[in-house]
Amino acid sequence: MAIRSVLPYYFVGLNTSDMPASTNYNTYRNVRGNHSSLIRKIGGDGIGLLKNDNTSGGGLPLNKPHPIPYPFVGRLPRFINSWSEEGADRSELSNTDQDNLVLTVAENCNNTIAVVHVSSSRALEAWIENGNTTALIYSGLFGQESGNIIADSLYGDVNLSGKWIHTIAKNASDYPTSVCMEIECPFSEGVYVDYRWLDKEDIELRFPLGHGLSYTTFSYGEVTTAITNSLSLASTNPTGQLGFGDRVDFYDEMVSVNTTVQNTGSLIGAEVAQLYLSFLDEADQLVRGLRGFEKFNITPGQTADISFSLHRRDISYRDISGQKWAIASGTHLFPRFQLTRSASKH
Repeated sequence: MAIRSVLPYYFVGLNTSDMPASTNYNTYRNVRGNHSSLIRKIGGDGIGLLKNDNTSGGGLPLNKPHPIPYPFVGRLPRFINSWSEEGADRSELSNTDQDNLVLTVAENCNNTIAVVHVSSSRALEAWIENGNTTALIYSGLFGQESGNIIADSLYGDVNLSGKWIHTIAKNASDYPTSVCMEIECPFSEGVYVDYRWLDKEDIELRFPLGHGLSYTTFSYGEVTTAITNSLSLASTNPTGQLGFGDRVDFYDEMVSVNTTVQNTGSLIGAEVAQLYLSFLDEADQLVRGLRGFEKFNITPGQTADISFSLHRRDISYRDISGQKWAIASGTHLFPRFQLTRSASKH
């Protein structure tokens, strides 16, 4: 436990002379620095555009000047959330009053833009398929810069590139557990949380893990794989000396996965390539598991080369009977980098 706690300190390189051995607690330090501009940039990079219908001149980004037209004419954003707080579990995945607000606006405005400002997943089915709801921005909790970040996103000052870190199901009952208000709550889903459960049960989704649109477009090339350590890969179990965490060859690279992504649109944008691995039945593991992601800033017409390294730990499952990590024998599947449940063999 002590090693695990201290390891990040060395991993990020804090063990340097820049960190004083001792200090006077009365010494003034400007801990804020450029916090506002930094968090504004981080928020802009992370906010998600989950729906955007530009047909008939609707959707996002908004045109300047910045004032929002009122009453219900032109493009009208509506801001909603879902109740959550520190020190307690969430008590709702949606809110009827807020959902009715979006529906009421959509009845009077054919270009309604929803801004969902929440800490986690939220049910959207009450209005997401309404034809007058043309766009959906999904934001986290950005603190003091929330207003600026959302405005930057609405008006295209930032080209959205966030990929959402939760799966959004169609119904609250699709999730493996329901909202529990008891002192003790039973959780029996094991490792099958979020997308793992929904994949396992083959439940139809509203938005999958990692979904996110952009104001530009991207196209992926052919996906190829290469074995980079055939000798080690021939062994079902790691065989090296014991080291930190496990045997040292548990962290050896086994396979590289490569493709390209091209910006086929007219704007500079960023794309997040995501690598998923599907295990064989022998492993009794996830339908697909996220094994890597990388963000690329790409100018129009430019193509970026993408390469992921898979280590033994990435393609191993825990053999309970043998109490070892093992690689299942057979053909593994790498679902494509675009978010889809269809898989291509490699």
